[in-house]
Amino acid sequence: MITREQYLQALEIADKYHRQFLPAERDPSKLTIREWLNLNSGKVSTRLERALITLVEKGFIYISDIHEFDMMRLHAVGSNTWREFIALRGHQ
Repeated sequence: MITREQYLQALEIADKYHRQFLPAERDPSKLTIREWLNLNSGKVSTRLERALITLVEKGFIYISDIHEFDMMRLHAVGSNTWREFIALRGHQ
């Protein structure tokens, strides 16, 4: 038989488990590039999305790790793409 206390403890554990996947409660600087793309789905141009995926393939993990120099080194990325990224990401 499960006691009420055990039931409440299980609910608390389940709640903690689910909260770890909610990006809004995580530190925005620790969002991965793929998480950030999912959060901004529909807002990101194809060019910016491809640039970010290329950075993931080059070993970048977190959105806060991306600097203008890194982005501008990519093929077909210019200042407009960088400005779009900054507008969506903010000036972190």
